[in-house]
Amino acid sequence: MEQNTGAKRPSPNRLARTSLFLSIFAIFSWFYPPVQIILGASAALSAWFSRKEHHFTGAGIAGFVIGIFCILLSFFIFFQYMLVYEVARDPANADLIRQVYHQAQEILNRMGTTAQ
Repeated sequence: MEQNTGAKRPSPNRLARTSLFLSIFAIFSWFYPPVQIILGASAALSAWFSRKEHHFTGAGIAGFVIGIFCILLSFFIFFQYMLVYEVARDPANADLIRQVYHQAQEILNRMGTTAQ
């Protein structure tokens, strides 16, 4: 039989775990950059604050890294949205946009007829 040495189990680092969950939610909100940047920043900050009570744990490190990645990704996606908006607004690109739209319609129509 083992003796109970009285060693306490380390308490779980709840902020680090929260950071990891927030960063996972931030990854899944890639389609809406404002939500992603808020969740990513919250994940990075909670990971940073989690190290005051404990040392950086695996969940804290993962939450911090993924949170920073989500912040950068949200800026990238936002700038892609702005680029597409500027291209779509330019009248010189109207023919190109019309061609892409018609090609997409034809592909969807072909997919619809093959599914029936």
